[in-house]
Amino acid sequence: MGQWLNNFLALALLMTLVPELKAQSPTIKTRESDYKDADQFAHFGRRRKAVSAWQVHQLHNGALVIKLRTNATAINQLRKEGQIALADQKMLETAAMNKNLMDAFIKHYRFSKVYFIYSHSSDSLFHGVREGIFLDSTLTVNKSIVMPEAFYLVAETDRIYNSAIGFVPERLAPSQVERGNPTGGDALIVIKNKYGHQLKRPFPISAGESVVIKKVPPELKMNLFGATVSFNVGVANKLAGEETYSVFNGNKIKLQLSKLYSPLVLESIVNMFNDELNTYYNKCSPPPETSPLYSEMQPFFY
Repeated sequence: MGQWLNNFLALALLMTLVPELKAQSPTIKTRESDYKDADQFAHFGRRRKAVSAWQVHQLHNGALVIKLRTNATAINQLRKEGQIALADQKMLETAAMNKNLMDAFIKHYRFSKVYFIYSHSSDSLFHGVREGIFLDSTLTVNKSIVMPEAFYLVAETDRIYNSAIGFVPERLAPSQVERGNPTGGDALIVIKNKYGHQLKRPFPISAGESVVIKKVPPELKMNLFGATVSFNVGVANKLAGEETYSVFNGNKIKLQLSKLYSPLVLESIVNMFNDELNTYYNKCSPPPETSPLYSEMQPFFY
């Protein structure tokens, strides 16, 4: 009886110490193996080459859909708080970035058909809507624009990830969530499939993350929302008091635009991306539909 009681008390003491010992344990950094499914990364080399080749050939005959941000939540909140000038500033700066990006693609992208949507229309696109969501050159939804192409990829500004998603059959793709470690800052263009998963290299999956910013004019005039407004481009490089201001809705506001979104830089990025797609397209071939490799990879072709 005495021995049993001693053992019981020792066990009880150990149980009270476990939480404290855990709290004192050093934090273990997450490893790739902790968030990557080994089955999804099996035969990764052969899969990425075959799938990337198939995707770029499908895109050439399909469409690239550019998702544009609206910042509607932040803008509406500013208006509710009565900060009208700040709301207009945010609205104009967002519109300028979207308009310049759209113009650069319209003028210089030639690899496939290209369409533009606001990010809040992504779900409609995914569920098969092919009209009534696309934007014309004025950033306005134009119901006459129809996308007949069955295959499309999505491009948006995002970070490049060392992704948790490998290759999964399409039947499992809707349940997969992009996780992992970002490999750098935001890229202007990140290419994703219709499920929102970043594509794999050797497909040219991004552009603009390491672009060399050329010298650009420090001021840009644009016509937006029925008014002519001026933007200070890049970090303020004028003497104090010499910044450009605009009057919009009766308020004097200072508008700022990153050099990355200046027309000259965007045109360079889109041209570079277009060339990378063409180069990859010309040097790769998807597996023939009659080949065993095609049958093996077909579940990953989407």
